[in-house]
Amino acid sequence: MTDSLKQQIADRVASEASAASEDKQKAPDDKETITPEFIAECLYKNELGDAMLFARLFKGRFIFSKISNQWLNFNGQHWDEDIMCARLPGVEQVAKIYDNAAWPFNDQIKEAKQKEQASLVKELEERQKAYYARSKRLR
Repeated sequence: MTDSLKQQIADRVASEASAASEDKQKAPDDKETITPEFIAECLYKNELGDAMLFARLFKGRFIFSKISNQWLNFNGQHWDEDIMCARLPGVEQVAKIYDNAAWPFNDQIKEAKQKEQASLVKELEERQKAYYARSKRLR
């Protein structure tokens, strides 16, 4: 192998390594991107939103194959059929996210009651109730 070819290979390896490093730095951790706004969006998209939240939580761990009409889970090496229903506890985690999103409304409702803002109290209570109802439905 000529020195020129060796240098080209070394340059290419270095450029690909630096590009991969930059991609890792740019890519956000999906679990960190679950914001209150995203949760609210999921709530109002109903079942599609529940699926979006589940997918965000378990990206790379579970998938549903439309072709074979079955759930698959990743065992670290390859995708296996999810015959033990390992995905089901994940639905409980989605329900807990909705419960946790409803909790801050307690303080907001309390503040609105102290300020005698009846319409705001009603709106906040309805929003909180929607989160709890979705959580209950998932269980």
